[in-house]
Amino acid sequence: MKQPSRVFVLLMIFVLANLAGCQNSPGDILSPSAEIFVSKVEPSYMQPELSEDTSSGSSGEKTILLPALAVNFNVSNGVSCFINSYVIRYSTTSGAPLNDGKFDHSGAVSLFVKAPDVNWGAAADDEELPDSATVANQTLMEVFQPAVYTFMTKGNSVITDDITPVIARIEFSGKDVNDKAVSVSAQVNLITTIKEEEN
Repeated sequence: MKQPSRVFVLLMIFVLANLAGCQNSPGDILSPSAEIFVSKVEPSYMQPELSEDTSSGSSGEKTILLPALAVNFNVSNGVSCFINSYVIRYSTTSGAPLNDGKFDHSGAVSLFVKAPDVNWGAAADDEELPDSATVANQTLMEVFQPAVYTFMTKGNSVITDDITPVIARIEFSGKDVNDKAVSVSAQVNLITTIKEEEN
């Protein structure tokens, strides 16, 4: 008689856990939080480039282009998540906010970071296991703003006036599929030296 009652108790626990839903499970047993991380930041440091302006009538006129930053995300467990906002904070190498935080800004971003597929089967020795870093999810960020570049160069081309490098720290936040808050950050150095053209 004791065996059926144990089975009944286990069955009731399972049914009640399903009725309560994964979001209400204690201790993240049935609903773990997403373990999100930044897998790649490209370029590793940002510097302006020169480009010929073809829109104006005069040829040979060059303009400064400020590149976008590509940030790749990944999840180390099987829980996908949504990234929906960001905050960019600029600081000097000493850690002080750039211009008292005047250039710091926030915004919305819409990105679904899909967790890599989990391989539950036993793999043969010669079979390659899928690398979790191959499931990358990317967003492009306009980190090197024209106002930041102008402040860093003080509006002129005298190299001794430069405030370089400046550190841009981007903090992303959102929720995972279990409705738990997630956050991750990345940083990149901004320099004012013009990138030389590759020949």
